Amino acid sequence: MLVIRIPNGEDQPLSHTFEVRNAGKASLVIERLDPDCACTLTDYDRRIAPGAVGKITLTIEPYSVIHQFSKKTEVFTNDPQRPVAVLELCGHAKPFIEIQPRHIIRFQGNPQEPHSAQVRLVSNLLTPLRLTGYSTDIADKINVTIEALNPGKVFVVQVSNRYRQVGKYKGKILIHTNSEQRPRLILRVFADLYPPSAINP
Repeated sequence: MLVIRIPNGEDQPLSHTFEVRNAGKASLVIERLDPDCACTLTDYDRRIAPGAVGKITLTIEPYSVIHQFSKKTEVFTNDPQRPVAVLELCGHAKPFIEIQPRHIIRFQGNPQEPHSAQVRLVSNLLTPLRLTGYSTDIADKINVTIEALNPGKVFVVQVSNRYRQVGKYKGKILIHTNSEQRPRLILRVFADLYPPSAINP
């Protein structure tokens, strides 16, 4: 098995070309490739002459290049001593912009008590990140402030509940950026507000 580990940006296509040298005296025929995932696209030289070098290119679709990933492809040939070889692309995809601890905010409890949460945005972009504004579909229920902790690199989003009634609501916050890779970030807000007596009936 031949393994290639490649760092890559999250949600971006990943492509690598393997070189195959035919050390035998007859043509090496690559009969077929069998990826373990439909997300892997293949392109390869079908026949490699003796002493020549052929190529096998594997490309992983963007939606599968996320977090820790590993994709294997079996190569079937006419080589009687080694009819099947395995190629593997694996690595850890680093997000362009990390949302810490996560993109979901939950408020639960008495609506008369304060509820707030902080989300940190950490940029791994090569150029400075700018946040150009935000919008939300629950502006009547939450307050949002954004502060640059490390301008161009780290931002803190503070979200607090302003809804003082018993009930549930949900919505999202769209944060607009100057990044072509991540022009907007989505935070989702869920609230379940109930009086103290609902906790211990």
